[in-house]
Order: sequence, then C-alpha cells, then structure tokens
Amino acid sequence: MKKVKPGDRVWVKIPRAVVERKVGTIVATKRTPKGVRYVVEWEVDLLERPNGHHPGYLAHEIVPIS
Repeated sequence: MKKVKPGDRVWVKIPRAVVERKVGTIVATKRTPKGVRYVVEWEVDLLERPNGHHPGYLAHEIVPIS
C-alpha cells in the first residue's frame, strides 16, 4: 500500500461511524508505539482529533484515493 501523508484524501476501510464512509483529508500524523496514526478531517467538517476517545487511524485502516 502507498504511504499516506498530510493532504492526501482517504476513506476508512472499516468505519466506526457513519461519517467515516465518506471521503476525508489527512491533516496530521502522530507516532505511537503501535505505529503512525493519522488525523482525518471529514467532508462534513468533523475533525477527528487524537484523544482518549479517538486516537486516529493506523495505515492499514485507511485507503488512499488517487
């Protein structure tokens, strides 16, 4: 799989919420012991910030859009 980086448009393979079925843009990355997590801004203006409730997405959870 191609590496994703901030600015890339993506969608989530296994959505946790209805909004994740739509297209979003990677806005930030964060390194964790389990790997790099990506913060996504969805088209409906819902910004998923890394926190205790939603730590972001791992690379295998998102799919880049070409």
